[in-house]
Amino acid sequence: MAAALIAIIGIAIQQGVQEANRVADINERKKTFTTTTVRNMNNRGYNAVIVSSGYKAKGFAIKETHLFEGMDYTLFAAPRNQVMIVENRGNGGYENWALEGTHWVRWGKIVKFHPSWNEHMGTPYETRHESDFVGWEY
Repeated sequence: MAAALIAIIGIAIQQGVQEANRVADINERKKTFTTTTVRNMNNRGYNAVIVSSGYKAKGFAIKETHLFEGMDYTLFAAPRNQVMIVENRGNGGYENWALEGTHWVRWGKIVKFHPSWNEHMGTPYETRHESDFVGWEY
């Protein structure tokens, strides 16, 4: 991994930790950590998902694990022009996972980021029923 990319990941995670440490409640700290981390990656041109437990992922360019509040969080990120699919196989809620980016659709705990969008794909940024997910193929 290039040094510049490692620095971007480190900054995004560190800013998430700093923001989270300003919050007293542990679940609110976790929510702040997850949402701030993915927002920071998105602000740097990446689609991002962070997950605290079991997952399945495909198409990511970055996979980085960070221990926060006694839990391992795994950050997945990909440039916006790349397809990425991530499934959260653990608990829901922002304290356990968060996502941010462009051109995504979510099926329950599965999110797929697309490089672009067209009218045949439906509505971007919506959550659909899990049974509508067609699979892990691109």
